[in-house]
This record gives sequence, structure tokens and C-alpha cells, in this order.
Amino acid sequence: MACSLGLSGSVWADVIHLKNGRTMEGEVSRQTPDSIHLEVRGGKMVLPRSAIARVERKARPQDAFAAKLRQTDSTDPEALDDLALWASSRGLGQESQNLTAQANGIRLQQRVDAIRGTTNPRDWIEVYHFAQHRHLSSEVQVWLLEQAAALDPDHHSRPSSP
Repeated sequence: MACSLGLSGSVWADVIHLKNGRTMEGEVSRQTPDSIHLEVRGGKMVLPRSAIARVERKARPQDAFAAKLRQTDSTDPEALDDLALWASSRGLGQESQNLTAQANGIRLQQRVDAIRGTTNPRDWIEVYHFAQHRHLSSEVQVWLLEQAAALDPDHHSRPSSP
């Protein structure tokens, strides 16, 4: 199963070390013999080379994420959770949320597969509680309750719907 997640916008990857000891973080967008153009939050700066001690180029978190994603087993919910935690710690919130949702979807599918063919409505209620705890969609939760109700149509006190 391929994992397809959108990557968010630019996250600063370059650190400019100034001769006065300060640093500036941004993305070098242009270099000339006399200056370096740096994109920072809120705009662009042009720094004279005479004020710069050195330029440190760093891998952007998105680039590291893409490499890690290619190496991650997209069918392993624990591996997806690990990568989600890594992404979250590096400011890649949307990527983290997408991975968590994918891991939860896999876990849900595993639970549903394990109880297919059951005649016990409580099995479906347990999976419903899992879905509720993981904040899965209300449509999924309702579907799980419907599966339980179909096995016990005479039961009048069903759990409250999501």
C-alpha cells in the first residue's frame, strides 16, 4: 500500500551566521557576489556578504520526512505512529495528523476483519468504542452500531449514537 501525504509549505532550512554573533534562519533564495537574499517569516531580507561569517545549509524537515516516509511500512500502524510523532516534533502537524488517521484506519480494518461473521453484537460494540475513543468519523461509528443492531434487532436500549 502506497502512502500518499501532502507536504506543507516551506519550513526554513538555512541558518546565516553573522559576524556579530547573531544568527538568522530562513531560506536562501538568491546569492550574488555581494549579498545573500533570505526569505524569512513575513518577508525577504538582503544581507551583505561582508556581514556574514558563514551560511549553514540544513535539510528541510519536509525533505527528511519524505525520505522517512519512503522507508516506512505503510501497512504497519506502529511504524506510522512513530513517524507521526517524529513529524509532529518537527512542526509537520498536517503530515502527523494524516499518518495518525492512516494508522487508525488500519487498526479499525484489522478489528472489523477479526469479527466479520460474528453473531455477538457486543463484538461490534467493542469496535464502536475503539472508533469513538480514536475520534473516528461519526459515519464509521454509526455503521458499527448498525452492524451490532442487525445482530440483535429485538434489543431496544442501544448505545447512544455518536
